[in-house]
Amino acid sequence: MPPEALKKMPYDEQFDMWSLGIILYVMIVGNFPFVGVDVKDLFNNIRNQDIDFNSNDLSNVSQNCKDFLANLLEKD
Repeated sequence: MPPEALKKMPYDEQFDMWSLGIILYVMIVGNFPFVGVDVKDLFNNIRNQDIDFNSNDLSNVSQNCKDFLANLLEKD
């Protein structure tokens, strides 16, 4: 769920771009970029946590791919 949906903003194509970014991230890394101990914590992390594109999880990923993911997962 994109941060904009959590803010109850009107649906637009950016919701789909976010979802695509999450799917690609999971396919590349093998786990989700945001986790939480419960739904409230997960939603808080989606709103406030930044993805570390320099983490070990992405160490074997090209810079072009990281840039693509960063653009898809950009928070408004």
